[in-house]
Amino acid sequence: MAEKLIYLEGVDPVDFYGVNNVRFSKFVELFPDLKIVSRGNEIRISGKKERLIDFEERVDLF
Repeated sequence: MAEKLIYLEGVDPVDFYGVNNVRFSKFVELFPDLKIVSRGNEIRISGKKERLIDFEERVDLF
């Protein structure tokens, strides 16, 4: 199992997470096999390395 810490730079957390974390909940639904924890402008994810890469690519699209 791999772990990754992603920093949201230049993005307002409310814009990224959505009101009441609606957008963030979609990420959790899209990646049920990952453990995803958010704190402010940090997102900590753990799971299979391939899935971490997929998650990071989706976040980068935002």
